[in-house]
Amino acid sequence: MHPVIDHHRYREQALNLRTRYLFGTFAARPSGKTRRSARIAGAAFVVAVAAFWAVMLVSPPVTEADEASSGIDPLGIMMKAPRNLPIQQFEAI
Repeated sequence: MHPVIDHHRYREQALNLRTRYLFGTFAARPSGKTRRSARIAGAAFVVAVAAFWAVMLVSPPVTEADEASSGIDPLGIMMKAPRNLPIQQFEAI
């Protein structure tokens, strides 16, 4: 026969340890070095986002579908197309 183990007692101990650890982690005020590092990282992020959007507003990337640079005239192609092409009916499957 196996001995009976009181898991409830260990569960309470684990809960107490976890509570003390988390309370100590979140209650402690970050040091000056940590706050300075966070501020520098935040400032670098803001500068990077501002630079990205400044470039996007000043000179956005050109797509391949840009009509002006490709020299293709969609309206001219439509006007030159024959108008008497037969219409083919498709049956539903």
